[in-house]
Amino acid sequence: MPSDTKTRTILLVDLVGSSSKVTNLEIEQGEAFLHDATQPIEDAIVNQDGTVIKFTGDGYFAIFDSADDALEAADDIRNQFLRQRYTPSGVMLDGVRIVLNTADIVIDKDGDDLDIVGDGVIVCARMEKHVPCVSS
Repeated sequence: MPSDTKTRTILLVDLVGSSSKVTNLEIEQGEAFLHDATQPIEDAIVNQDGTVIKFTGDGYFAIFDSADDALEAADDIRNQFLRQRYTPSGVMLDGVRIVLNTADIVIDKDGDDLDIVGDGVIVCARMEKHVPCVSS
């Protein structure tokens, strides 16, 4: 499994309150809610030349070569959640937490699968608990 250490900006995005929402919805409605709520996040990452590393079920880990591109993606995500109170499937959005961290990380590539490892990833995950929620 080839790995490479690079300085990258890590973006962590997590939907707030999604677990309790999904457990209270019918399966199809829960799936539609998660798709509707996470698709704008993925679109913002891709539109700003980011690489999705992992879909967490209700959010994303992504990396960017450029901190500026990561900031643009975070701003796009923030604006989306400030503008939209409900998903197209009709479920209220509680909000989103967005964390950015620029650090040296190890990028592991196994075929088409990517993973990131390092203190920068851990810091990002730990910061998420302390970041205020963006909501409309």
